[in-house]
Parts: sequence; structure tokens; C-alpha cells
Amino acid sequence: MLKMNLGRHKVDFQEGIIKETHPDVFLIEVDGNEIAEGAKTLSFSYKDVLTRDVQMCLCKNS
Repeated sequence: MLKMNLGRHKVDFQEGIIKETHPDVFLIEVDGNEIAEGAKTLSFSYKDVLTRDVQMCLCKNS
């Protein structure tokens, strides 16, 4: 579960799976929202997590 700070008191929540990790960034695949939108990949830097622009709640996939 991701909580993303979009600025100016706007927040977005997404649920996804960590697909790849790299030295500077990590990629998360999220399901599409609403009508017929397919999966998409979001990219974040580790700085985003450290500065709390992105907050993550890691859950065990069962």
C-alpha cells in the first residue's frame, strides 16, 4: 500500500507490488483504476521514502 503526497494537501493511495529495485529507484506495478485501465508502473527514488513524499505499508502477499 502506497500513500503519495501530491502537494498542496493532496494525497493519493495506491496498492501494488514491488517489481524491480535498482541502486537509485524502485518500480511498483499498480492495478488500473476505474474503467478498463490496465496495470501501470510507478517509479520512485529512495529519497521519496526518506522525505516522506511516499509512505509505504508492506504487506505479506498470501
